[in-house]
Amino acid sequence: FPPRVTMAALEAKEPSKPDEDLAGCRVGLYGLKGAPELNCREGVVQGSINSATGRYEVHLEAGRGADAPARIVTVKAANLRPARPSALVGRPGPFRASYDWREVLPDQALPRGLEVLSSVDENDVRPTIARIPATWKLEVTVPDSGYASRGASMPPLRMDVGARTTLQEVQAELRKHLQIQDRAPAVSGEGWPALLVDGKRLADPTMIVAYAQLFGAKVSCCTTD
Repeated sequence: FPPRVTMAALEAKEPSKPDEDLAGCRVGLYGLKGAPELNCREGVVQGSINSATGRYEVHLEAGRGADAPARIVTVKAANLRPARPSALVGRPGPFRASYDWREVLPDQALPRGLEVLSSVDENDVRPTIARIPATWKLEVTVPDSGYASRGASMPPLRMDVGARTTLQEVQAELRKHLQIQDRAPAVSGEGWPALLVDGKRLADPTMIVAYAQLFGAKVSCCTTD
């Protein structure tokens, strides 16, 4: 599974280079000593650096509290970092993982394998955000009945997939895994072998992984029609 990523890791990146034009970029403010209350605030750089002062004008977005209104500040390039990705608003109940960043509400448990951005700074009030990685490892178990003729248990198929990987691609890898290349599906328009996703049968070869909701599901294949 991919490692958990914290905001501390992002903040450890090299500061913006003096000769790098950040005009129009979304940035976060870090390491400010004269105005520490602005640390972790985010905004958009309004123009090129002022060569006389070595500072950028940044339009800070409004924070969550009444004491954090939108405002213009001037900041040295060394105190700017790439901003955190935008995220969908969190929803009550179990965390709904998606391929877009989503806010994690307090006390929500996260499925294994998510990418997570959180801060170790106790003064950082930004919520933790998480998403399904762009590429992750799908595991498809094979029932013993599908491999009984070999006299042994078949190991599961493990393959890298993304949101737009199709079931046809998964089925092709399964046929290689099973060493059966010429098996035709019993139903026209379906692919073989069918997948069982948390017990639900899926065989449409054009369906993509994101729509099939394979991440975090128990996935096996059905080798009998």
